[in-house]
This record gives sequence, structure tokens and C-alpha cells, in this order.
Amino acid sequence: ARAFLEAGKPILGICRGIQMLNVAMGGTVYQDVVEELGTVHSNGKLRHPVTAKPGSFFYNTFGETFRVNSTHHQACKELGEGLVAVCHSVEGIVEAYEHETRPILATQFHPERLTGERYDGTTQDFKPLFDHFVEMVVASARKRNGG
Repeated sequence: ARAFLEAGKPILGICRGIQMLNVAMGGTVYQDVVEELGTVHSNGKLRHPVTAKPGSFFYNTFGETFRVNSTHHQACKELGEGLVAVCHSVEGIVEAYEHETRPILATQFHPERLTGERYDGTTQDFKPLFDHFVEMVVASARKRNGG
């Protein structure tokens, strides 16, 4: 994570990745969501609503409220430098963040399980998230290569 941050490369963090990247950028993590917040988010069959921040990629792509999966017992607490929470669960857990200026995007939920062969129809198809990340990578490469 630190090498990618130093190189200015695009980053997509998922689940533990949102937490690890947050800590690498100076943030903190709830060590146990059940113990510290009194809520369960570690059920692979659970689908719960999240609310997206207007103007964010998630809001513009999936709407103000949409459903995601949930299989974690830790979560971001204080966000690291430049990170902006763009999706929250009903309980207030950060479900996604973006960076203010850098090509960084992360989700607490597992969008890779909500598209393609694993898509079960209980949420929106999250393929647009991966398409967006590919666009971020291409744009970053063009910028670094001068064109």
C-alpha cells in the first residue's frame, strides 16, 4: 500500500483493503464491530442498505441508497489524511471512501461477489465499479506517460 501511495498509483481497496489503506494513511480501525458498535456485519448472506454522498461515484452510479453485502468484523473508525467517506451503513459504518485528489477508492463490502458469476440478484450489479477503476488506471497511466 505504501509503495503504491508513494508512486501515486490508483488503488482499489476491498474489505480488509479499505481498513489497511486507511491505517497506512493515518486512520484508525474498530477492532471488533460487534463489541465496539453493537452491530453485526459478519454474515455472508446479509444484504443491507447504504447511503451514498451526493456527487460521489457511488451516488452517481448506484443512487442515494442501495444494498451491499457484509462480511466483516472490523471497520474504519477515523479516516486517514485526504480520505472522504462516501457511503455509510444505517449504523454509521463507513462502507466506502474516496480520496479528495488521488485515484483511491475503497469499499468495506465485497463488490467482487456482487457481479459476474457470483452475482445473485440481491443487490445491484457492481460491474460499473470495476469499470470505473479500470478508467482510473488508464487515466493515471496516460497522465504519467504524458498523453
